[in-house]
Amino acid sequence: MNGRHNIRVSDLCLADDICIPIAFEGDTEAAQYIVRTILSRDDIIVEKVETQKRTGSIASRSAVLDILAHDSNGNLIDIEIQRAFHGWDDLAGRAESYASLLLLSTLEKGTEYRNAKEAIIIFIMDSDAAGEGRPTYIYRMRDENGNGLKGSRMTIVLANGSYRDTIETEISRLYSDLYETELEKMRSPEMRKCLGKVKGEDGMLSTERGYSVIERIKAEGRNEGILIGEKKNSRQIAVKMIAAGLPSSTISGFTEIPISEIEELRKDS
Repeated sequence: MNGRHNIRVSDLCLADDICIPIAFEGDTEAAQYIVRTILSRDDIIVEKVETQKRTGSIASRSAVLDILAHDSNGNLIDIEIQRAFHGWDDLAGRAESYASLLLLSTLEKGTEYRNAKEAIIIFIMDSDAAGEGRPTYIYRMRDENGNGLKGSRMTIVLANGSYRDTIETEISRLYSDLYETELEKMRSPEMRKCLGKVKGEDGMLSTERGYSVIERIKAEGRNEGILIGEKKNSRQIAVKMIAAGLPSSTISGFTEIPISEIEELRKDS
């Protein structure tokens, strides 16, 4: 959504940053559907879901995870909706860092590393960054001969959100739904329910958290548009988004206020 000055609620889709905490918070059914579909695994049972979850230590760089799912075995699955591709160095570094943070978070002090749980990082991309036309690409640690590292608990998945097929498989339906803006065109009931939380059948948002993020901002504008322009209005909107728990990068893209100023506003909030 970066660079857009007039954003309408009707134009929002599940892949938009601002929709993630509204659509997916606590929704184990939706997270399980996404994970099972992308990984082609029916054995994963999601028991807990958190959105915009901050992880990491105070002394080092932390990360804000889009959707963090906890499965029944204590494994952690991070679903990141990555709209822009900034190169493989950025993507690989981000994925490895997130996976490492999650692996460490499953270990209490004094616990042996062999007892760490599994960490799966899923990046859903707008385009086919790998360029091979496949719906998913799964990466695991390997040696120079291509053999898998025994005991590795880190899996990185690149999901090609642009993938569509002629027979409309489940994964094609999922990707299509993530970028669909109209409820009546949604193909899967799980994703339709999530978009319904954002849009609401009566045109209003149905969750308290969603109302605080979008509906109050919408009230600042007119004719359903969320107008961003005047600095005073932008700062007021930024304060409300900070209170809603959104990351600085999302707020900056939405209001066009530099991240440094948003961090100062965050300190004063």
